[in-house]
Amino acid sequence: MSPMETRKTWKIGLLLLALTCSFSDGAFNECERAAPYILGGINATKHQLNWIVSIQFPNLYNELHHICGGSIISNRLILTAAHCLFYPQSIDPLEMDQLVVKGGSHDPHNTRAIRVSNIQIHPKYNNLNTGTHLQHDIALLTLAHAIKIGNEKVDYISLPPPGKQLCTGDEDMAFIAGWGYTKANYTKGVDNSSKVLQVARVERIPRSTCQNIYPKLNFTEHMICTSSTNTDICQGDSGGALFEEYLVQNKTTGLTKKKHRILAIISGSSHGCGFAGRASVFTGVAGYVNSMISPALLKCQTQC
Repeated sequence: MSPMETRKTWKIGLLLLALTCSFSDGAFNECERAAPYILGGINATKHQLNWIVSIQFPNLYNELHHICGGSIISNRLILTAAHCLFYPQSIDPLEMDQLVVKGGSHDPHNTRAIRVSNIQIHPKYNNLNTGTHLQHDIALLTLAHAIKIGNEKVDYISLPPPGKQLCTGDEDMAFIAGWGYTKANYTKGVDNSSKVLQVARVERIPRSTCQNIYPKLNFTEHMICTSSTNTDICQGDSGGALFEEYLVQNKTTGLTKKKHRILAIISGSSHGCGFAGRASVFTGVAGYVNSMISPALLKCQTQC
């Protein structure tokens, strides 16, 4: 095995290890950021959340392994968390030519894999600083070819209006979804991700409450916190969406249709797995619409 192959094997081992580590004592560490799961969720119905995708990367045996979630915002762009695209505790990004996206179904394991052709990570994201590693935790993936949007199987999620977050300080309900672990007692070294998409309801809480819980974390206006008495995130769903539901009325028929709007991206939690009721941290999307997302959407109309 060449030195380069040895180094890559070591880094993949770290990536898999990160899927089995946990936080402790209320302090963020680099291990758990790799991907939260949904504890206490229920199975999503078929095509209920047809905008969510599974981001996958090959393991040591060259088998595709779920590492993070993402959200379809156009036929070529996926919105996800920046930390999903790095090896743990490293400035080294995952190899782009090894990343694939699967989605448009509550069971992505048997769906078509689409390669990633470009990665855009927020320029101010810092993967190594444990005090600021959840700041600007946002990234865009460009798909190698377009996916068919607008049918029952695949759709995009709506974006929030640009500007400050809609929910900072509000005690409102929202939803999270993903294929992450569904129980705290998981088997280390094994792919414990759920085979069926899970969805759960959470409560948005004031940022000041989160800051009091996690004083070592530097909060910004772009960060959102949630809590719930029956659900938790820990490993398997980073990059997925915190979202809300709204109704759209057809002007011709008068019929209404339920749609989803992304509020934030799942970034992490700073407690051990399975502690329902503790606060979890998200990267709010609204503050990045004008500066990052809209320019990418515009560019992709001609250059993707």
